Amino acid sequence: MEGVYLVRPGWVRAMLVPFAVIMLLGVFAQFCRADQFDDRRRPVAGAARPAGSNQQSKGNALLTFIYGKAPKNGIVYLPFGMHTQSKSKDVSTNNLISITYNSLSAGTFINSFHERTWHFGVTRTIYSTHGFGIDYFAGVLYGYKGKLARVNHIPFRNSFLFKYNLTPGASLNVWFEPTNHLQLQILYTPLVILSGVKYNF
Repeated sequence: MEGVYLVRPGWVRAMLVPFAVIMLLGVFAQFCRADQFDDRRRPVAGAARPAGSNQQSKGNALLTFIYGKAPKNGIVYLPFGMHTQSKSKDVSTNNLISITYNSLSAGTFINSFHERTWHFGVTRTIYSTHGFGIDYFAGVLYGYKGKLARVNHIPFRNSFLFKYNLTPGASLNVWFEPTNHLQLQILYTPLVILSGVKYNF
């Protein structure tokens, strides 16, 4: 639908597999930390343990994981994108530009219909270790003019959520940080993968 041929379809599968693996490892690591903390607080043999404390600890760990922490402030530039359901797997120039400050993110990009779209929402880091990390974005998009309601594979596309110019938006972002001020990023949102860089302030 957009762009020129630059890569082959296998690129999509090659990126989605490590993305899913990193996400699962992040969830596993969070629950392992919760278990270790719970062991340190475990009463000595014979002492009574409050009922349901283990389940409460697991629930708190999950909420902490979802809430995440504030990402580094910075400017994101993701120039290239690919539609995962497109037969041609063309690379398009979406030119997403965004600024993140105190977990708030706002920016703009060229959508799949070659129209300017704006986004605003919250970005949080849910996992980071040794220069690798995962962020998520949750917010709203302005500029699709209800066209997403006609796109296959969009979750809940037939609902009121996508029939107007203001629609919900969410994405996951895997990044690698070779320096304190530079991140290499791959962003995944339903049907689209974007790639580029972030400059940390």
